[in-house]
Order: sequence, then structure tokens, then C-alpha cells
Amino acid sequence: KTKKSTPNKTTKTPLHKSLESPSPPIKKKSKNRIIVPNEFIRCDLDIIITLINRMLISLIKLNDNNNTTNINTSTPLPPPPTRFHSKTPPAISIFSYINRLTKFNNLKSNGLITMIYYIDILSYMYPHFQLNSWTIHRFLLVATMISQKAMEDYFYTNDHYAKVGGVSLEELNCLELDFLKRIDWRTIPINNPNVQQLYYNKLVE
Repeated sequence: KTKKSTPNKTTKTPLHKSLESPSPPIKKKSKNRIIVPNEFIRCDLDIIITLINRMLISLIKLNDNNNTTNINTSTPLPPPPTRFHSKTPPAISIFSYINRLTKFNNLKSNGLITMIYYIDILSYMYPHFQLNSWTIHRFLLVATMISQKAMEDYFYTNDHYAKVGGVSLEELNCLELDFLKRIDWRTIPINNPNVQQLYYNKLVE
């Protein structure tokens, strides 16, 4: 019998190995770990969304529990309402909502991480505001919209953002103006140009 000759297999070099950079690979998966790059700008957008979702879930769970007024019940009650409050927590999950906003608004990593900066500045300048099951969706919609307008050259109309976010245009306009006034129009963290990297570092800790 004559053995069939097999063609030589060509080994493809991964993209991250072909680039001369000291950064680690963009993504490697083991059983329960994901290795991410040191710089947020090199991190896969899906991983950034996962990290942000994990942080938000933890924060909201804590705030919801703190808002429970009756120690004999596990049902959390909302704090005094703000413009960001929904009458009831929306049915769509935080993860699905962030993915929807990212997909249809073409959000980038810098805008998503800047949104985390807005959590801190809004909470500091507006003590009545708290991220919980009633406020998270409206906050995400307005914060990602404003971060995109502030950080990118291209962005959409408010009518587009309203349709993607599931609110009326009038409501979104009011939310945007209220948000900007609350943060004193400080949409770009100019005092610390590395603030996005710092927040990214916190997310991956």
C-alpha cells in the first residue's frame, strides 16, 4: 500500500503575537479565569461589558438590601424617588440592556468606562441619587449617551437614543438636562486624564 501524502499544515500566528507590544494577549480563557490586557483600550469590548455588569450587579444588590425598611421582609423598597426612578424595576436584565445600548448606539470601551466615572461624580454631587433596581436603566441610558457625546466625534440624535433605550424623547431630554446640571457639566474627567485606566484597573481586580 502506498501512503497518501498529506499537505504541510500552515501554522497561523495569532494577531497579538505578530504585533510588537509588551501587552499580554487580549483574551485567554482557562477553566474559571479570563486573562485581560493591562490597557483598557486593548481589552475586548465583551469582556469590558461583563466586568461592568459584575460591578453593577454587586453594587445594586448592596443598595437594594440597604433600602429594605422592614427587617421581617426581604423585599427591598426604593429610596425617595428621583428623575431616574422607574415605577417598577424594568424586566430587561442589566447585562442585556448594556449590550443593547452598546450594539445599537455603537458604544466604545472609553465611553463605557467613562460611564463608571459618572456614577461616582453623580453620587458625590447628588446625595439623593443611588444606583438600585429602580434607577440603573435610566442612568445607563443617559450616562452612555452623554459619554459618547463627550468622548467621540460621532454620535446619534436624542430621538435615536430614546428609541433604543425605551423611553420617550421628552423624558430623555429631561433626564439629560438634569444629569448635566447635577454633575455641573463635567462630562470629561480633565483633571485626571488616566481616570479611565484607573477605573479599568478596579474592574479587573
